[in-house]
Amino acid sequence: MQNRVTVYIGGRRYVLVTEESEEYMLKIASYVDEKFEEQRQTFRVSETDAAVMAALITADELYKARETTNNALNQVQGLLEDATKARAEVAELKRELSRLRGFLKQE
Repeated sequence: MQNRVTVYIGGRRYVLVTEESEEYMLKIASYVDEKFEEQRQTFRVSETDAAVMAALITADELYKARETTNNALNQVQGLLEDATKARAEVAELKRELSRLRGFLKQE
């Protein structure tokens, strides 16, 4: 379902058509507006420059978050592989233990 959401960034009004909820889009727009205003006030730059700088900061955050997520997924995958190997070793040790118990009973 398409939602029409009105947001304000840098004092300008934007009407967005999205499948996301209004609450979510307002949060996103608020975040972008915050980054935009930080750049404009801190560096006293034009709206265009502030928008580009805010976009770069946000892209940097996204890229780093993706790297962190990928690293965590790789670690989890490694742990799953280790667990699978450990299960196989346990199964092998149980078979060996059973074999040795059978051997001891024969004596």
